[in-house]
Amino acid sequence: MKYKLSLLIQILILIAFLFLGNLKIVKAVENPLAKTNNLFGIHILNESDIKDAANLVNSSGGEWGYVTLVIRKDERDTTRWQKVFDELRRHKLIPIVRIATIQQDGGWEKPVLDETDGWVSFLNSLNWVIKNRYVIIGNEPNHAKEWGGEVKPEEYADYLSTLSRKLKEESGDFFVLPAGFDASTPNSDMGMSEATFLQQMVEYKKDIFSNRKLVKDLNKKGTESYALKDANHIVAHLKKNFAQKSQKSTIIVVMTSGDFDDIHQKLIDLIDK
Repeated sequence: MKYKLSLLIQILILIAFLFLGNLKIVKAVENPLAKTNNLFGIHILNESDIKDAANLVNSSGGEWGYVTLVIRKDERDTTRWQKVFDELRRHKLIPIVRIATIQQDGGWEKPVLDETDGWVSFLNSLNWVIKNRYVIIGNEPNHAKEWGGEVKPEEYADYLSTLSRKLKEESGDFFVLPAGFDASTPNSDMGMSEATFLQQMVEYKKDIFSNRKLVKDLNKKGTESYALKDANHIVAHLKKNFAQKSQKSTIIVVMTSGDFDDIHQKLIDLIDK
């Protein structure tokens, strides 16, 4: 059966990954998207940048923008960081804390599981600015220099899942995010492509990094979701569920971190049929 489908394809770069809890989904108590929110934020080097950051992200009458700051393991001083958090509160800024080890041999020391309890104790000792306690675990672990000179997806998966679980056990207000990856890094002795790194993490801990589990949880919460195998299955799903059911224009938003099996051209071909 021939049909005509009007599509608007918007290509976005997906730069954040959802990390699922170890035993079950444990969300921060407050959904950051439940109400109108200031989406702007900036990374700062130290607390002396707070005022300038507020002037930028809370400009034009805004408030409660975000500030990402790094805390190394040798900086876990509750008194110091509580003062920082109090200043952030005065300037109506929400902290996103990225935890780090210490610099070593031109890179960064590899974290170990024995250190996780220290992080949990320190982070839980702070009076956070808002209910949600945003914590990023590490930075670009697909670079050897960020992981003690090695690239170990399985080790990062263990560290991420262990620390995430312990933080959630301490307080359901912790909102744990995985490290950002260098998406331009190729496979080499000193690095691993983002896709390969994530694939190995998923293979190693299928019970945690599961798109099917995510879809199941979303459907339980009333959000219609599907886990589809590849681009061909996505196009077939759209053809079956949208093209033949409605004569109205349909907006399709495609979120990829690459060409994803040439899905954009396949959708265009679907329009032209």
